[in-house]
Amino acid sequence: MKRKVLFSIVLLLFIFISCSQKNYKSYHENGNLASIGNYVNEKQEGEWKYYHENGQLSNTGRIKNGKYEGEWKFYFENGDLFNIVNYKNGKEEGECKFYHENDQLLSVGENENGKEEGEWKSFHENGKLSSVGSFENGKEEGEWKVYHENGNLYQIRL
Repeated sequence: MKRKVLFSIVLLLFIFISCSQKNYKSYHENGNLASIGNYVNEKQEGEWKYYHENGQLSNTGRIKNGKYEGEWKFYFENGDLFNIVNYKNGKEEGECKFYHENDQLLSVGENENGKEEGEWKSFHENGKLSSVGSFENGKEEGEWKVYHENGNLYQIRL
């Protein structure tokens, strides 16, 4: 009798989980995969991947309760890395990096509650510093220095 009850409970749990979790795929008009992931209780959940129309990976990361969570990576259409950004409860949080198409760092800084915060640096495609300054609550704050591609100072903005 106990075995039948235990089996019934396990079977019902399996059915419940199967009904509440659905695998999802969408496709571009050209037939290439556009996205793949899971829905749990009608919200995106777990690992998700999105693809450019040409089939290259566009972005990938985790979704928790329908919101971006943790590290997400975004890619150019040629497959090269474009951006690494961290999310907390659907908002950008922590270090954020952008890259030029030649794989050189474009910019790096911190986000807090979905807005730029603290020092941010930008770089030319040759790797030399392009600008440096600070953000407060998503707005430029204080002195910003801007540099020519050769590394020489171009201007100081206040």
